Amino acid sequence: MNWALFLVCLISLSSCTRFSANEYLDSQRQQLLKEGKARGYAEGFVDGCATARHLLGDKRFNLQKQISRFEGEPSYSIGWERGAEQCRRKLQPQARKSRPRDASVMENIEAAKEAAAMDAERRQLWDELKK
Repeated sequence: MNWALFLVCLISLSSCTRFSANEYLDSQRQQLLKEGKARGYAEGFVDGCATARHLLGDKRFNLQKQISRFEGEPSYSIGWERGAEQCRRKLQPQARKSRPRDASVMENIEAAKEAAAMDAERRQLWDELKK
């Protein structure tokens, strides 16, 4: 009985330490400001990073781009582009080079087609957001 209670407490405590997208972005913004980056650059950087993470499938993040700032504030737009590119490069999944031994050739072809379609859709959305 004591072990069951211990496990329940442990599970409830572990849920308190979940990754928070907002906390991550706030800490990233604060780090950039400590490094002496302009506020507009830091805000653009975290918005671009959040967008890249969302496009790569992390739904804890949202698409974030303040169009008026992007078009009229160079520090924000440079920060957004650098943040998006840096997070995209850092998190982009690597393509599998080896195929599963028990999968048939047709399954691999279908999986490759689906992956290519998803990549094309992400690239199109990415291009639209960079405009």
